[in-house]
Amino acid sequence: MSHSSMFIFTLIGMSIASGMHGQDFVNGDLEGPAPTGLTQLPPGWQAVPDNDPVCLATNGSLGDTPDLTDINGPSVFTGIFGNPFSGNTFISGERGGGNVVFQEGIMQQVSGFVPGEQYTVVLHQAVVKSYGSFDSSGSWAVYVNSTLAGTTAPTSSAVPYDSAPFPWEQRTVQFTATSSSHSIKFLPVDDDTNLTVLDPNGSLRMGIDLVSILPGFHSTGLADHALPTDRTLAPNPVSDDLVIGTSSLFATGRVRIHSACGALVHEQGLVSGAQRTIIDLATVQPGIYVVSILLDGMETRHRVVKE
Repeated sequence: MSHSSMFIFTLIGMSIASGMHGQDFVNGDLEGPAPTGLTQLPPGWQAVPDNDPVCLATNGSLGDTPDLTDINGPSVFTGIFGNPFSGNTFISGERGGGNVVFQEGIMQQVSGFVPGEQYTVVLHQAVVKSYGSFDSSGSWAVYVNSTLAGTTAPTSSAVPYDSAPFPWEQRTVQFTATSSSHSIKFLPVDDDTNLTVLDPNGSLRMGIDLVSILPGFHSTGLADHALPTDRTLAPNPVSDDLVIGTSSLFATGRVRIHSACGALVHEQGLVSGAQRTIIDLATVQPGIYVVSILLDGMETRHRVVKE
């Protein structure tokens, strides 16, 4: 077993066995009231201002203003609307050029990190588009304070700017904590150099929804929960069969496994009362995977190494 694999195994074992509280975003589901206008934000979140060292926006009254978005707005006419990945709302932000340079991002201060330990930011992204922002492919850059932790692999959409639904994809970015508290920032980035407004391949509008930090327990909305101890995964690292243990009864259960780049590898329902569910991973490529276990609406996410 490699040192990195042993580290990840130990980290996950600690989070499951001890029931310690995992650090995470407040309102990671980006839930807010139905937007009635532009520049609204969900509770717990701030915009990345144009004077922040990582923000490329040039006008603080316009270029750095992300928008709380739902299926009805805030501006269906201009295409600033769409289907959330989870819940009722998400954030959309523009990356574009012209007289005003746009880069509309969000950020939040998160505490509870252990310096020197590795964490994984999980997010869901989509290409929203809007009038003047027609580019069909883009990403999100994740900063820890002012250091770039990583830029997600691009997501593409052929859906027109004034239409929905558009596809969402999961992405992960890893970082090593250097302090017990970090400002985590999300900024939309284009995967090409064309930022021209109204150009079909120019200005871009990206969506982001359901963000969280591994390891730990994650809930939607504003709730704050302790890590449940009624679910386990073993062995980890895994070569063939991954055994998921569930010690409590539940009405509905489901497990999803995603690769580090967000691809869905496996999904199946869980049967209440069956305390062991075996998932065959023998044909899955080696790497790090995110296993999400959802029991009666309460989700935990775990990092698993496939050897």
